[in-house]
Amino acid sequence: MPYQISKDPAGISLLASNLITLILAFLQNWCIFEIIFIFYIQFLILLITSTIKIKNLKTKIIALGIFSAIASIYFKFLNITIPGSKYSIIEIVLQKEINLLVIMFLPIIAFAITHIYSLMKTKKKADILIFRPIVMIFPLHIGIAISRFAGYNHEWNLIVLIAFCLIKTFFDIFTHAEEYNILERQEKILKEKNQNN
Repeated sequence: MPYQISKDPAGISLLASNLITLILAFLQNWCIFEIIFIFYIQFLILLITSTIKIKNLKTKIIALGIFSAIASIYFKFLNITIPGSKYSIIEIVLQKEINLLVIMFLPIIAFAITHIYSLMKTKKKADILIFRPIVMIFPLHIGIAISRFAGYNHEWNLIVLIAFCLIKTFFDIFTHAEEYNILERQEKILKEKNQNN
């Protein structure tokens, strides 16, 4: 059966975590930098949960090496100074007051709960699930690229913020749906094999 987000609590909460990010961005007058920082932490959570879901130990070890390299590369990107500023994205975010940092972690917590729930709900695993974090590199790279283009130009801020949130949400839901479909197809094949035996 094709993926239906309305019947998938994990998909609904994933969509909600992206909406929470967008709403908080408007209410707190965030820039693209805060959104990218949140996405990077969410990306790390995705790397961990995807590694756990990989079935074969050898593939899991390879994935862990690839994911660690990706996380390291993008951490360096986040430490590059932003045009029009003497600070990097990480420095800009960490200069915020503690109460604002706590608010920033709300969508991260929502994202983490979504993936922990998904991990606990399904025991199904597949080596092909290595694809999801790799696909999610694209919106992360787009976000970093457009943040460097926009810099501190506030005329671009709202447009960039909305565009990036929409791109990220699309990739989030698309990759989650593909993961769901892969696991469903795998389960169906196993059931058919058991019935034939």
